[in-house]
Amino acid sequence: MAEAEDRIAIRDGVERYLAAIDRADKLLLRSCFTEDARYDSAGGTLDMEGGDSIAARLGSGRFAASTHVCAHMTVSFEVDCARADTRRSPICDRHGTGRDDHGTRLALSRPLAQQAGEWRIAHRRHETCWQFDTTSAAPFVP
Repeated sequence: MAEAEDRIAIRDGVERYLAAIDRADKLLLRSCFTEDARYDSAGGTLDMEGGDSIAARLGSGRFAASTHVCAHMTVSFEVDCARADTRRSPICDRHGTGRDDHGTRLALSRPLAQQAGEWRIAHRRHETCWQFDTTSAAPFVP
């Protein structure tokens, strides 16, 4: 695959991952990770190992609703993998928990590996750059 095609495939994989989180779709989540994938988070509260474990926990539907939007992404290629560094929009990254909504902007670095001709997440690092808390408001429908 040419580098441009790889970049498109990587972007598609990251967007598929974000959609799987929003849908709490365990099968789609599982397809985004390698078998031996690792998920690291600041403080270790979300640390996980293995694609099955990651998909089960992230696909648990723990949020009433969420919308993840990738604001921008840089992709770099290494000898046997690629790295996608993404920033998600703080306004569109919303998790409804039944309590106050919580919005977080995250810096995500995802080393990806090609597995069965597809780019999959081999290591996801969840790093909070900044966050804000706000109260919920009922939608206005005229």
